[in-house]
Amino acid sequence: MTSERALDAGIRAAIGDAYLGLFVYGAQLFPNPDRWRTDLDFHVLVARTLTDLEISAVEAMHTILEDGWPRLVEHARSALDQ
Repeated sequence: MTSERALDAGIRAAIGDAYLGLFVYGAQLFPNPDRWRTDLDFHVLVARTLTDLEISAVEAMHTILEDGWPRLVEHARSALDQ
């Protein structure tokens, strides 16, 4: 399973029938030099306001993503502080 499909499946599991679509974009999707740092961004379109339980499930997914990419997450956080 590709990482995009795994992300899609995780979001569907987290928010159920509120899910309408996943839009993936960012530099990772385009050709670039080998040494470039790239990013992958995504938006999720929802049909309704998420419940507290669904929000908690999405927050848990964020933690999983952060655990998998701690260096990139720290880099992003430091960029926000500037």
